[in-house]
Amino acid sequence: KQGHGTDMKPHKRAADSLEVLLESVPGHHLKALAAEIIGAGGITFASVSGCPDISAATLDRDFLGRLDACPSAMILRVDRVVLGSTTIDSPLIQALRHGDGLDVIVSWTEGALRGATGANPMPALHIAVLSLQRRFEIGGVMCGYEPASDPETRYFTNEARGPMA
Repeated sequence: KQGHGTDMKPHKRAADSLEVLLESVPGHHLKALAAEIIGAGGITFASVSGCPDISAATLDRDFLGRLDACPSAMILRVDRVVLGSTTIDSPLIQALRHGDGLDVIVSWTEGALRGATGANPMPALHIAVLSLQRRFEIGGVMCGYEPASDPETRYFTNEARGPMA
């Protein structure tokens, strides 16, 4: 657990990673959501399970068209993700299927998130993630230091700002 005083924000760990967690993404939105998140970024690594026609050897820009019935799990590394006016350099994107939905996690090392104006990019990222939530009927969204499921180290959960904001 993170230590904190009565009037201080929680302390983060050294060399931390941050993540955005998109919970309960409807399966029929995976292809469009993945295309939105990946955008113009180049895919530099992929591992896909539960979908035999997708492998590192067959990975190309139109692999998204083959994601309808799978995967059970997918891990991608892209050179960048642009969400709203923010850019995340070299993030890892994970999708884990459960039942009719899936969870998508975008994680990055501290310092890899940049805003267009050089100001704190977290408020702009929050707005962009809320837009994804509405457009893709995502059950819940949160962002914080890994694991984002820890409420003490969150920047936001859905519409609410967290203790790190």
